[in-house]
Amino acid sequence: MPQDLSFYYAAIPAVILVGLAKGGMGDALSLIGLPFLALVVAPVEAAAILLPILVFMDMISLAIWRQHGDWTTLKIMLPGAILGITFGWATSALVPGSVLRVLIGAVTVAFCLRYFWNNFGPGKGIVIPPRPQRPVLASLWDSNDLVTRALMQEFYAKLYAGAPAADALHQAKLRLIERYGDQAAPVLWAGFVLTGGNVQINR
Repeated sequence: MPQDLSFYYAAIPAVILVGLAKGGMGDALSLIGLPFLALVVAPVEAAAILLPILVFMDMISLAIWRQHGDWTTLKIMLPGAILGITFGWATSALVPGSVLRVLIGAVTVAFCLRYFWNNFGPGKGIVIPPRPQRPVLASLWDSNDLVTRALMQEFYAKLYAGAPAADALHQAKLRLIERYGDQAAPVLWAGFVLTGGNVQINR
């Protein structure tokens, strides 16, 4: 264990910054954890010090999110992860420490510049309106098949007649009440809601 206090002055902030990065916080500041520690120890040694902390954090994340795994996403990410690990090992094993420091610093500076460009560069503050989303009509609970069919027929008839989607749904529900009276209890049609853009079909 290093006895020089400068090591601890660098190691403690570096671990905090890496922790912020793993937690999705800190933005560009969190990127300097490893380069900061590499100022007082060799880059490979700095990575070896931080690696158990990173592995422990990942184990906690896997334990918490174990019920939400997506094997398809994992299969997509795995080739890139293996390639990156292989490249990192080869770089640390074959490249001299002085050159490795320069590479780590250059990558960190590049990511920091990208962060500042994205957040403070030209175009920052310009709000791009979202694209209209395709509306979806669905029910919040199970409904009678007969009522559902009648409601859908009325809804699409109004929609193709030129009414906006929200108005078409409203008119379809009113038409349903007119046709079936007391038999059209609210529990049968009130659960149908429209999400997405209030589109209008022009024919």
